[in-house]
Amino acid sequence: MSKIMGIIMSIAGFLITIFTYFLYRNSSSYLAYLPEEKLKPMSAVGLTLPMIIGVMIFIAGVSFLLLAKEDNSEMKN
Repeated sequence: MSKIMGIIMSIAGFLITIFTYFLYRNSSSYLAYLPEEKLKPMSAVGLTLPMIIGVMIFIAGVSFLLLAKEDNSEMKN
């Protein structure tokens, strides 16, 4: 079950991270609509926490996949 949980967490973390990244790239803080206005960092838009959460979920999912030991003795017989 932990391998399945790792797969779910990896996919969810990847999607959250990609969604947050593209959301920032399409926001008004990254796109300079007014040339005299300077570009703002991701923290000014409020997308830092979702990005960190997405990366942490992805790392946890990959850790589950790499470190999980499951007994498959009933499948071998």
